Amino acid sequence: MDDINSEIKNQGGILPIFEAFYLESIVYAAERALSAFNRFDEAYARGDQDNLAVANVQEALTHTGELSRIFWPSRDNGISSDRGEKLRQAFGLGDDSPLKNRSLRDTLEHFDERLDIYLKQFPVGQIIPSSIVGMISAIPKPIRAFRLLDPHNSTFVVLDEVYEFGSLRDSTKNILQKAREKLENRARL
Repeated sequence: MDDINSEIKNQGGILPIFEAFYLESIVYAAERALSAFNRFDEAYARGDQDNLAVANVQEALTHTGELSRIFWPSRDNGISSDRGEKLRQAFGLGDDSPLKNRSLRDTLEHFDERLDIYLKQFPVGQIIPSSIVGMISAIPKPIRAFRLLDPHNSTFVVLDEVYEFGSLRDSTKNILQKAREKLENRARL
C-alpha cells in the first residue's frame, strides 16, 4: 500500500491511467450545474414560482461546490491536496478563481447550522422563510429573506448574506469546455 501511495504522490496525486475518471467527474458536475442554471433561466422567463426558480439556482450552486471540492479539496491528506493542485494547473485555475471561495458553498451545505445561528440572534423585521426572486434593492430593509435570488445582478442572498454567482457560472462553462477537450485528447490532463 505504501508503494501505491508513493507512486500516486510522485504522479502529483493522480495516476495517469486514472485521469479520465477525474475528467468525467468534472464534466458531470459542470454539466449538472449548467443544466440547473438553464432550467432557472427557463423558469424565470416563464414567470414560474419563486421556490422553483430559487431551487434551480441552489442546485446549480451545489454542483459548483462539487467542482470546488475537486479542485480545492476540503481535507488535506496529501494525495487529495496533490490531486487538487495538479487539476488546478491542468485547468489554469489560480487563487483568484471564483470556485475557490467556499463561503457560499459552505452556507448551502450547512444551511441548518447557519439557520440555528441566525435565529439565535432574534432577527428583527418581517422574516420571509419562503424563497423570493427579485431585485435586492427593491426589498425594503425591515424584510429579511431566507433565500432571495436577484437574477439581474446574479446574486443569491441566504440568511441576509449576499453572494455573487455570475462568475461561478462563467467559470463552470470554461471548465466544462476544457474538460471535454481533454477527454477528446486521449483523456489526458
